[in-house]
Amino acid sequence: MEVKHSSTRGVLTGRRFSDAKSLLDTPAQGKLLSMKETEHLVREQLSDYFTDQITVRFGDNQYYLPTQDEVEFILTESNLERKRFMPERFDCDDYAFILKGEISQHAYQAGQLRSGLCAGIVWGHFNWNQRGYHAVNWYLDASEALYFIEPQWDMFFESANAQKGIDLLLA
Repeated sequence: MEVKHSSTRGVLTGRRFSDAKSLLDTPAQGKLLSMKETEHLVREQLSDYFTDQITVRFGDNQYYLPTQDEVEFILTESNLERKRFMPERFDCDDYAFILKGEISQHAYQAGQLRSGLCAGIVWGHFNWNQRGYHAVNWYLDASEALYFIEPQWDMFFESANAQKGIDLLLA
């Protein structure tokens, strides 16, 4: 089930986050969780889709769970969906790595945040992608719900859109 589509196709912006001062300067609306709490929520919501060889890695001790508005803001500012897919050169994993970088860049620039956003990259099989094994992004929002982001299209999907076959999840 598709949750929401956010797109800025055809919109050009200047320097990264140049018009973003209002959101970057507002107090954070999400919440903080420990790595242990975060990993528990992720495993709870995705365990039915994990392979027996799942690798889950969290790099920080605590995470900020953003609001949907904050994540939509990052996608709008990134313009990642404007990049052209190129097999083996700029494909699904590259999109996912760049969006993770954009999310980290947002946390770096948003001075009020004490932690990085609870978001990462996941490899597996998903209902919206019929081509097989695929890399996308994931995040836990402030309500503790897990969503996937298809970074090639700036689309959000509920966690139930995963299929059995997730074998790598990084935060």
